[in-house]
Amino acid sequence: MSTKQPHQFEGRKDTPIRVLFVNDHLGYPGGVVHGGTSYITTVLPRFDPSRVDARLCILRGHHPAAEKLEAFGTSPLFLDRAKWDPRPLADLASLIRRWSIDMVHLNGMKAHLLGRLAARRTRTPAIIHLHFEYTPRPRLLHAPLGRGTAAAIAVSDRLRAHAIHAFGVPEERAVRIYNGLDLRRFSTPTENARARIRGAFGIGPDAPVVAILGRVVVRPDKGHRHLIRAMESVVHSLPGAILLVVGDGAALPTCKTLAHSLGLSRSVLFAGQREDIPDLLAAVDLVAAPSIVEEALSLSVIEALCAGRPVVGFHVGGLPELVHNGETGILVPKGDVPALADALVRLLGDDELRSRLGRSAAVFARRFEIGAHVSRLTDLYEEVREKGAIHATGPAPKGGK
Repeated sequence: MSTKQPHQFEGRKDTPIRVLFVNDHLGYPGGVVHGGTSYITTVLPRFDPSRVDARLCILRGHHPAAEKLEAFGTSPLFLDRAKWDPRPLADLASLIRRWSIDMVHLNGMKAHLLGRLAARRTRTPAIIHLHFEYTPRPRLLHAPLGRGTAAAIAVSDRLRAHAIHAFGVPEERAVRIYNGLDLRRFSTPTENARARIRGAFGIGPDAPVVAILGRVVVRPDKGHRHLIRAMESVVHSLPGAILLVVGDGAALPTCKTLAHSLGLSRSVLFAGQREDIPDLLAAVDLVAAPSIVEEALSLSVIEALCAGRPVVGFHVGGLPELVHNGETGILVPKGDVPALADALVRLLGDDELRSRLGRSAAVFARRFEIGAHVSRLTDLYEEVREKGAIHATGPAPKGGK
């Protein structure tokens, strides 16, 4: 396979950059969404159309989240291909030519592979965006693809190192860009949100409440079972404490059974999938992030920080880049349920400490402002159009896993 660098553009600097976003899927069956869904629906509508013409192609089938994008004038193209179907390679090459795409922005394992192969076929620069850590396969293809990748965007420093060491992306083409959020949405919930949400779940106004946000799954293990076990000790120390589980997923019945077996049916409440996350965050006192997998950077944790809620979690993956001990929350050793329970009791039982960490969290979260994120992406696209690839500078990353 040729390793020729992506071509450069001439005579088109005054026209919007036509970027084709390619995602494996837009969410899960039943309308369930994930962090990637939130990212796409938040970022794409915010590009300046005079600078970026963003198109979106989804390799899998239709998802209800498309309605959010269509409301802002972006209509995703769903290829409706099965998970292992190789035909998206030809589909994407055809789209790139038909839409005169300037570069592709790839999100997801299949998109990373087939998108870059299609980009090679059409001599179009390819940008991979790493939101989570995985080992690329097959290695024989990813090595030359890595050398020819125009840019690798990583959502954490840890993941930037992974892009270099596991994907073979040249160091100068790997850049860390934190995800962005609409800070105003999370810092200004609707009127009386705290009282209204608590009333809906039968939670008293003074009850200490911790929430966990995200899909309720075992693989990857988001730590719901660890948190429920920790709540047994929390409730023993703080009898009125409540855990609010926000999200849906295959492991939900297992978690409900576990809570019942521990006698926590009245202390662990299941909210299901919700759209009103800012209001829910206003109703709780802190957020738990007990994942035991090496996640890159948790979007739900960023949401909590934006809302001024301290976070308690395990010291894994990119979480230490968000949760600074004694500043924006508390981290404990991976998988240590008693330590997790102790940290929850400490924060739930200390209004002054929790308030101080919450204020610090809100200040820290300002760096995740969505406008700055979109501006950084636009600058990166313009550099790729001008040079064929980015040439980032920065400290050499340590070895990835």
